[in-house]
Amino acid sequence: VRDTHNVQTTMSGSDDESSNSNSVAESAMRKLDTTALSSTAIDSWSIQHVAAFLQMQGFPNKVVKNFIDEMISGVELIELDSHDLKELGLLKMGPRKKLLAKIAKLKTKGSSALDDSSTTGSALASESESESGRTVQIKAHFKKQSTDLSVSGTCTLEKLLLQLSNAFGVRVKARIVDDEGDQIPIGDDQQLYDVLVGEEKVTMQCVKDFKWKAKLGSAAPSAGSSSSSAARFADKYDMFESLLDAYVVIDEDGMIVAFNKHAEKLFGYASRKVVGKNVKMLMPDTYANKHDAYLARYARTGVKHVVDSKRTVMAKHSSGDMVAVELAVTEKERADADASHFVAVLKPLDTGDDASSSSGVESGNIVRLDHRLRNNLKALQEAAIAIDNVGTVLLFNSAAEALFGHKATAVVGGPIEVIMPSPHKENHAFYLQRYVATGEKRVMNSSRNVQALHANGSLIDINLSLSEKENKGGETVFVGLITPSVKQAHRAGKSSSALQMTRRLIHAMTVPGVVINEQGIILAFNRTAEKLLGYALIDVVGRNVKMIMNDNDADKHDGYLAHYLSTGEEKVIGKERVVEAKHKSGKPIKVQLSVTVSEDENGKKLFTGMMHKTKHQNSEAKMKRKKSKAKRADKSEQ
Repeated sequence: VRDTHNVQTTMSGSDDESSNSNSVAESAMRKLDTTALSSTAIDSWSIQHVAAFLQMQGFPNKVVKNFIDEMISGVELIELDSHDLKELGLLKMGPRKKLLAKIAKLKTKGSSALDDSSTTGSALASESESESGRTVQIKAHFKKQSTDLSVSGTCTLEKLLLQLSNAFGVRVKARIVDDEGDQIPIGDDQQLYDVLVGEEKVTMQCVKDFKWKAKLGSAAPSAGSSSSSAARFADKYDMFESLLDAYVVIDEDGMIVAFNKHAEKLFGYASRKVVGKNVKMLMPDTYANKHDAYLARYARTGVKHVVDSKRTVMAKHSSGDMVAVELAVTEKERADADASHFVAVLKPLDTGDDASSSSGVESGNIVRLDHRLRNNLKALQEAAIAIDNVGTVLLFNSAAEALFGHKATAVVGGPIEVIMPSPHKENHAFYLQRYVATGEKRVMNSSRNVQALHANGSLIDINLSLSEKENKGGETVFVGLITPSVKQAHRAGKSSSALQMTRRLIHAMTVPGVVINEQGIILAFNRTAEKLLGYALIDVVGRNVKMIMNDNDADKHDGYLAHYLSTGEEKVIGKERVVEAKHKSGKPIKVQLSVTVSEDENGKKLFTGMMHKTKHQNSEAKMKRKKSKAKRADKSEQ
């Protein structure tokens, strides 16, 4: 008690001298025998020793007084944790961590650890140098998103926030989550340094920074969108050069004012070739034709449709090829004028394709189609077209080129309406949006006769089979398989091919049917077969029929085909037999299979397989119906 009274008197002075407490404390420090600290074991430190130690570490007198009031001696000091220090007035995590680290050293090294407690400039420089070579793993959260970053121990706050904003697609500010789960805002580089020092892993919670516009608005140039002023403004965005994603900045008129090196890599343009030009040059016609109107609407209404959101779109490479990207747009308001700039972050989507494109785009993401599906559709003898959920053409195979008179390079990346006559052309976007929004199927998963528009302006009658497919990235792709109708073939003086006639035949049947060629490649697959085996047409067309066979038959099927083609010996053709087919899930299904053969106009064989349910399956189905009927009857009686 006497020791505590002496320290309190030394620290705070009398009531009359409270205004001079700091000078009294400094005087008291000079009177304290600090050498006694190094010669005394920490668990033998008195309250006065602890007070002297805290002052040596540079803690303010207010904090030291809290320790004295709580009578913290050496024994209590070594038992303190982060929560205790917070209660004692150390509200910032950085100082708490530093003190705990120092206490840990004292516990292991003893009083000799006091020798490296200097806070001189050289010591701080040495500490900073050691931190610069160390990395800290940061786990950051924003709403339902999470990201992992690896940063230097001396990372600046601005650099960290840019990396976090880049990861989440919206400008954010960060809060550190301490050991007790409290969220502490980080306001400057020193606070961030205090958080990172000595840590290997740190958790942060991010929130949207609504004041970012005002903070960085002074970086904007004066009005005008000339290439030279845009280039000067681009200098303000040098910070984007160190980031891993493509950044494009435009003004309110859609003129590009900044274009980082990753944007150059993504689009195939040098920055000097695009800065000062309209951003529409980076878009397919579907978006480019409407972009000025989008900007004008936003300027007029302030309603955000794209700003502060993420979406998947198609971008246009300098070669003319399409690149699937994830787009996130944020707005940055200029402080010196009533205007804004828009910052776009673009991330190429990984479609999992193994093959690279002929265009040489490094990302390899020319279209958002799975590699296998794209190759299957390209190999089809009938016209195939794939579009995304806004009507942008993703694929236009060679048969479609021949049918419609358009080159794929002129169509891919543009609107599908190019092959539609009025009024379907004007209404198609609405139909597509309605289906995407409601899922109501009016033409999906059906086959129907419609008219299309040829490149020469004439109308052609076609049969359209439309289905949808979900890509690996979760995106919806719509695939149309198209053949000239009988009417169109007759008008053109052409008869339907054997394959076309066979397709029409099995599609009209209620029995599951499959058509393959001499190589075993599936050319037709009707709706009933889809229901029986669980595959959609676009999952199987262009692939070997072995995929729907049991493993034993699949291993031998190529040999069966080769034997028949070389000898003409019919072992299964024209006969019915019970075999096991394989469902998409892998489950075996017994079917009664009958195979017929025909020739196309080129003398090539076409094999048609019809799969009937076995008698056992029919019996099981009848039994299930009877049981179900009996249960309903029992319920009605009860």
